[in-house]
Amino acid sequence: MKAAPGLGRRELEIMNVVWQLDEATVRQVWQRLGSPAYTTVLTMMRALEEKKKILTHRERGKAYVYRATITREAVSRSLIGDLRDLVFGGSMPLLVHNLLGTQSLSHDELGQLRQVLDAHEEKSLA
Repeated sequence: MKAAPGLGRRELEIMNVVWQLDEATVRQVWQRLGSPAYTTVLTMMRALEEKKKILTHRERGKAYVYRATITREAVSRSLIGDLRDLVFGGSMPLLVHNLLGTQSLSHDELGQLRQVLDAHEEKSLA
């Protein structure tokens, strides 16, 4: 799995549209975002392809259809790892504590978190 490059907020918004649609034209991304200008989205998508290498394209008529070369999971793991290391000194418990402290969770959500923790515990003991 390749490391995720640093992505800005707007770049992540663009990538979310591409991931949701599996592949997308600039027009589709622009329409879903609602802003910024079409040419800005075009420029950013070209940079995501040419400089950051996380988009690739194929031609469909006159339009380029873009597809991600990196998964949402790889990007999220990279961002969470950076957040853990840079803000919480590498402490996963401190990161999770801060995440949980910002919102209240339903009984079902707490149960799902327990299942995730149990699965990680089983994996680490194996």
